[in-house]
Amino acid sequence: MATEHTETERKYDGSALPTRLDRLPGVATALSGDPEDLDAVYYDTPDLRLLRRHITLRRRTGGSDAGWHLKLPRTGDARREYRLPTTAGGRGAVPAELSQLVAAFARGGALAPVARLRTHRSELLLRDDRGNVLARITEDAVAADVLDADRLAPSSSDARPPDGSRTGTRGWTEFEAELEHGRPGLLDRIDTEFTDAGLVRSAWPSKLSRALGEARPAPPGAAPAPGSAGALVMAGFRTQLDTLLTLDAAVRRGEEDSVHRMRVAARRLRSLLKAHRRLFKGDRARTLADELRWLGRLLGRARDREVLGEVLVDGLDAVPAELRRDALRGRLAERYAAEYRAAWRRAVAELDGDRYFALLERLDAFAADPPLRRRRSAPAPPPGRPRRARLRPRRPAA
Repeated sequence: MATEHTETERKYDGSALPTRLDRLPGVATALSGDPEDLDAVYYDTPDLRLLRRHITLRRRTGGSDAGWHLKLPRTGDARREYRLPTTAGGRGAVPAELSQLVAAFARGGALAPVARLRTHRSELLLRDDRGNVLARITEDAVAADVLDADRLAPSSSDARPPDGSRTGTRGWTEFEAELEHGRPGLLDRIDTEFTDAGLVRSAWPSKLSRALGEARPAPPGAAPAPGSAGALVMAGFRTQLDTLLTLDAAVRRGEEDSVHRMRVAARRLRSLLKAHRRLFKGDRARTLADELRWLGRLLGRARDREVLGEVLVDGLDAVPAELRRDALRGRLAERYAAEYRAAWRRAVAELDGDRYFALLERLDAFAADPPLRRRRSAPAPPPGRPRRARLRPRRPAA
């Protein structure tokens, strides 16, 4: 099973690191570590569906953390990382466990190598007075071989051959500050030192994005006015969509209660579309709500068997002991567990189908560019107050 941890780092461009990082608060020493040579092959779909969501999947050899690495964005400077040994998957194929984690984003696209990055890494370890590593400062000299040279962005500022021709290779140097056991404020202190030394935050969220010239996803359409009813509804919509996408992998892995939670997210998305349908023009909201109902029912078939089995097993506490309650409990539990597993397998098979992936595409498009009516810019009514006050004259006293 893949190990999971949170990575917190910042990337920088510049010419040289500051010389006295050991003066930072809490840092006792700043000593160089052994240099490393890293060789990583990055995987994505042909149209880079993972990269456009700032997801990177690689198999790296060399260094102290060789293996398969999957990085998923979280908030701010943090990313969630999953690791497996280099031997997982076999013959360079993406391990099934990692494929499950990105299925909701790859959406049926085949995962194949898109780039090879070779990195010479120099490292500076910031330690406290007990020898604990608070942060790692790295200088990476990168040589990237893009497996499809046509992916290179023509407007990229990275170096090209003197004749200006497009090749599949480019190189650059970048710096990283990664938090280990230090407090989050240490990154801000390091940032100040880096800025004073002339370094600037990188515009590239990952090495792969820099190699391929894919810095940012496509910008969304016109956003509703802040504080409007449309803005509030769409904020809730995006939150539930993020929840649904995150739970997709949990359902595929059979994690406890994941089917129920994903079904709840689908139902909440549908409820938002139904309850606020007057905010949206056209039929997109209605057709999305219909497809979300299909998804909810699909997950409900497995969830209903799970709940029914729990209810019946729990109800055996009221059965007299002389009716061999324990044996009956075991038979019921086994039966409904088998029915749940069968329904779960059918649901997962549907989650690998075109209908589900098309639904996710439409949900993404709706979140990026919602078809809000003009009144989307109208401020939302205060909580607890009616949208329109109706004043009626009092009848005169008799």
